[in-house]
Amino acid sequence: MGTYAVYRLWAGVTQGELADVNHPFIDEVMDNIGGVEKEGVKFVSIGMHGETIGLGVEVKELNWEVEINETNSFDPTICEKAIKVLHLVNRVFKDLSISVTAKLYHHIDLGG
Repeated sequence: MGTYAVYRLWAGVTQGELADVNHPFIDEVMDNIGGVEKEGVKFVSIGMHGETIGLGVEVKELNWEVEINETNSFDPTICEKAIKVLHLVNRVFKDLSISVTAKLYHHIDLGG
């Protein structure tokens, strides 16, 4: 396996925000490598550099490119989608009585 770099935009909560949360849904997501479907989106454990950093829904994932071309041109509809997903994630948390508030996060995941 070679070195990779992935840009990831996601809506959710960090590992630190989950420290005091004891809920079966959180456990189910963290224990299921394929994620858990809820309200039409897949909740997953979010990783960065081989470590779990949070839980949420991936909005966009792009392989990092070393050249500027069509594969990395910015699509402004991603912003609209991110806001919709954020509201949906927060609604799911509220409906399940999970007392956390999701935010939008983005990061580069390096590995190899």
